[in-house]
Amino acid sequence: MFQRPQEGRIHLKNKLSDIEIKRDCINLVLSTSFSTISYLILAKLISLFYKPDISSILERARTLLVPCLIYPKPLERTLFIAGIFLIPVFLFVYYLILKRLLNNKEGNLIDNIWIFICLCTVTILPLFIFKVMNAPSLYLPPYSHLQLYILNSTLNRNVSLLFCVPIIILYVFLKINCSPDNNSVKFIMILLDIFCLLLIAYMGTIYVFSIYTTSDNFESVFYSVVQLFKGVPLGMDGFTNTYGLYPYFLNIIFKIIGLSVLKCSIVFCTLIALSFLWILFFLKNTVNNKFLVFLGFTSVVYLPNLSGQLFMVQFIGRVQVEPYYAYLPLRYLFPCLLLFLSSLYIKNKNKYLYILSSIMCSLSLLWNFDTGVITTASWMLLNFYSEFEQKNISAIFKNILWHIIKISIVMTITISFFYLYIFIRYGRIFDISVLYQTLNVFSNLGLNLLPMPLFHPWNLLALAYITGIGISIRAIIEKDITPWTKNIFLVTIMGTGMLLYYEGRSHDASLFGPSFYFFILLTLFLDKILSFLKNNKIFLLNILSILIASILSLSVIFMSINIKDEFLLLKTSIRNVSAHSQEKNIIEMDCNFIRKHTNPSEKIIIFSRNSGIFFSKIPNISAFNPGLTDLFLKSDYARLERIIAESDVKIFVSDNPQTLIKVKGILRTLTIVDSNGYMFLLKRNKIENATAG
Repeated sequence: MFQRPQEGRIHLKNKLSDIEIKRDCINLVLSTSFSTISYLILAKLISLFYKPDISSILERARTLLVPCLIYPKPLERTLFIAGIFLIPVFLFVYYLILKRLLNNKEGNLIDNIWIFICLCTVTILPLFIFKVMNAPSLYLPPYSHLQLYILNSTLNRNVSLLFCVPIIILYVFLKINCSPDNNSVKFIMILLDIFCLLLIAYMGTIYVFSIYTTSDNFESVFYSVVQLFKGVPLGMDGFTNTYGLYPYFLNIIFKIIGLSVLKCSIVFCTLIALSFLWILFFLKNTVNNKFLVFLGFTSVVYLPNLSGQLFMVQFIGRVQVEPYYAYLPLRYLFPCLLLFLSSLYIKNKNKYLYILSSIMCSLSLLWNFDTGVITTASWMLLNFYSEFEQKNISAIFKNILWHIIKISIVMTITISFFYLYIFIRYGRIFDISVLYQTLNVFSNLGLNLLPMPLFHPWNLLALAYITGIGISIRAIIEKDITPWTKNIFLVTIMGTGMLLYYEGRSHDASLFGPSFYFFILLTLFLDKILSFLKNNKIFLLNILSILIASILSLSVIFMSINIKDEFLLLKTSIRNVSAHSQEKNIIEMDCNFIRKHTNPSEKIIIFSRNSGIFFSKIPNISAFNPGLTDLFLKSDYARLERIIAESDVKIFVSDNPQTLIKVKGILRTLTIVDSNGYMFLLKRNKIENATAG
């Protein structure tokens, strides 16, 4: 990141080296600041002159979708995309201009500018962080994020830890000899590695799900898995899925071990553990300070994931674990795998790793399209970026073109094999539009989207990503591309792309999942700063190291003072797997009710938030797909009404207000045949039957 003074030079050269270091820092800070300001001015101009026709989007949404929450955000999406493409251009231009301006300046002027930069950073950055954290939460509107996560937490009673722990951590990082020859350090590293592995096992355990609560989140990922397991192909006959073609991958496992709620949950939790394991391997491959690997990894695990579960214990006073498999592991798995494989490839430049990573990116598009696009684009851009190590411009662009061709060939072959497998297995080709149909509905029509607040913790992620891309661009200009800058570039690109998830549905809870890239990036920043500070005394970097260490040390602080709740969370999760509950009893009663009124080979329709669970426990398959949680297109409702009108299909509806409201239009045409108190059996009205005949 910065130029170090070379050993063996005379005192004057060392002094000049200090000036060069300051010049480098000034350029990076100013180019980042000017680029941000330029973008904000441009964003304001876009907001003034770009007036999208929201009414036409709403009209199109009313035509395509059933009545639901619609909030189109074309202006906000335009501003976000403009920032992704324009801020790097601003950074490149400003860095070149400032480099030329600062190169000829005398040492005294550089020192004065340096003092000004330090004062501004020390003053403005803390105020900005306070402003962001003091913004009201959309999750619990009366409270700010500062109140929710600090003042109303156990840290309120231990606030001194927030100041003491980072200082102690930095002292340990800077003063202790971390040489692998040091037996004490080696022993401590082994203990920390064991702790990280136990933390991975802990995270895999607390998210095990059994039938103890009704969960739309679980139903949305489980229903399509069940139907595919029973032989109903996804992506055909209107059978769509919000989260991608992952059921095809998991079906291979379930054909071996069988399928149930618990088995599906265990597989998901195994994938969660794998995702975190790959993050740990990535950090061990890229971070030199092994103590910092532990601190960074606990931050990645705790702050975006575990903290939310413990927060509910603190705030509502009871344990309520509801895993959100749609993000963890579905949107974690392949990005984490890319981080791990890329860290190996950056070190070794192995062609087999190149091919493996390209195959993995191809599969990620099928697994979950929205994260697959970001994963694939990040892999391609990493290879493009690496080519700038060369000085020959024509060779750079020739190699970039060659990367595009090679990766495209691998992707084409991989996806073609997937198509061939589907054709051999089911005798038909699935509809490729199933990959992006839901993404199109959510992003373009605004289904279930929320407005993005101006001041919010997402600002901190954006600031870190702008800094990361600034460092990457500096490395291109200075011909200083290293494995560290490549990793910075990769994490920055992935983090920026995944932030689109929050930009869409801008709920506080939606920021937790994509934020783990932010903590990885901070870990890489701090590792470089600490190694630099061992040989150089730079005031601004000392301040930044304390600030970053304070953020990363939150994980250690919170985990230390929440041990009781962490064990309670684990105990509750394990107990919920085997405990008998009213919900389990009701589901068993409903399953018996369905068995009573159907033949095993009969196709039926179930309107329930637990329809996936019901179908996993009975031999029947659904006469209509997709499931209730994915039912938002009017064309699907029309197809459902046609199936009911043209057949004598039996329809089972759970006694749940949310379920009844969602299908109330269809229910008006049906008659209750029987009920067990929790579920109704419905069929077409006799008058309609006679008319149809």
